[in-house]
Amino acid sequence: SCTDGPGSISVVPTGGSAYTYQWLDEDNNPIGTTDLLPIAESGTFTLVLTDGLCSITESYFVGFDSGLEFEVQVQDERCGGDGFAGLVVTSPPVNLLVEWFALDSPTPLPGDDLSISDLPAGTYRVELSATAGCTAVREFTIGPRVPIEISTQVAIDDCDAPSGASLTIIVDGGEPPYEYQLDGGPVQIEPTFPDLREGTYEIQVTDVFGCTSTAQSPEIVLPQPILVDAGPDQQVNLGDFVTLFALASGDNLDQATISWSPIDGLSCTDCTRPRAQPVESTIYTISYTDPVGCVFSDSVSVRVFPTGRVFIPNAFSPNFDGRNDVFELYTDQSVGQVLELKVYDRWGGQRYAYDLAPSEFPTTQEPPRWDGTCDGEPCAMGVYVYFAKVRLLNGDELDFSGDVLLLR
Repeated sequence: SCTDGPGSISVVPTGGSAYTYQWLDEDNNPIGTTDLLPIAESGTFTLVLTDGLCSITESYFVGFDSGLEFEVQVQDERCGGDGFAGLVVTSPPVNLLVEWFALDSPTPLPGDDLSISDLPAGTYRVELSATAGCTAVREFTIGPRVPIEISTQVAIDDCDAPSGASLTIIVDGGEPPYEYQLDGGPVQIEPTFPDLREGTYEIQVTDVFGCTSTAQSPEIVLPQPILVDAGPDQQVNLGDFVTLFALASGDNLDQATISWSPIDGLSCTDCTRPRAQPVESTIYTISYTDPVGCVFSDSVSVRVFPTGRVFIPNAFSPNFDGRNDVFELYTDQSVGQVLELKVYDRWGGQRYAYDLAPSEFPTTQEPPRWDGTCDGEPCAMGVYVYFAKVRLLNGDELDFSGDVLLLR
């Protein structure tokens, strides 16, 4: 320790004779050749002892204690350039000298013995010295302030008959709780200012440490209502489409955004004249949203009739003349898929079968067609019985059955 002065290592070997001593420091540099090694600094020291025949190596650690035990307590910047550091010394010697420095500066900073204030963000060091010659150094860092950042939200009190607006201040940074002020008026702790007229406002926010930040609000403009007409109600057969015609009038239409809902069956959702092809009766709503968030809407009903028209021939002639060569179902646009087609002869023997499993729906495979063959050979002329099932675009399923005449 500082009060005991420098240290030393003394060795007394036994056995052997005519010893030679070689002391090495932590970098294996030779530093002594006797049985006594003076030590000025803490470290690990190695002795190579030889008696002419044998050699042994031993290492020794010697540490020094400055006798100065302390902590540095730090307060980061709050408003900028106001960081603080203080010492808590747990074993102060007599006549303690304290000096504060920027990390790489040799010039002390102004400060009292145990604290220093008004520090900007950065890294510093403090040096403690005692009359006994002991010195201890600590580095510490003052963190930067978290600036107060201001954003706002504007809401119109009544979009249909606007008479004022509310301004909500959103704060990021600083240290809550905050105080809010508009145009130098009364200070409040609530972030929302209601019943504001058109114009811009100067915003000031103060945090719990008294740090302030200012900003200008966006310009508040009270909107004029937009009159929206979604057009007359319409009806359509399942699978067909209709065009919706929406009209709107009012100021700032070019700044409003358009949206339709629901979006199912629409060719576009941000236009005034989308094509609608719903699979079930639907009420569509068109909305105009102005720059301050007011929404003006109207709705139109599209009624869907699931026609499910299917034409099934009562005869066909598979003679390869290009006319009526196959037996198949002819459907209108409301049918999404033929699920089943089966043909039986008059004795009940199955001559053709097509059965689409539910897991295969929807599918792009070719619709079923019977070419008039039985097990690869031409079937006899006569009357055959069929059973068929189709699924409409809206998911409904229809069953059909009847007779078909095979001619040759």
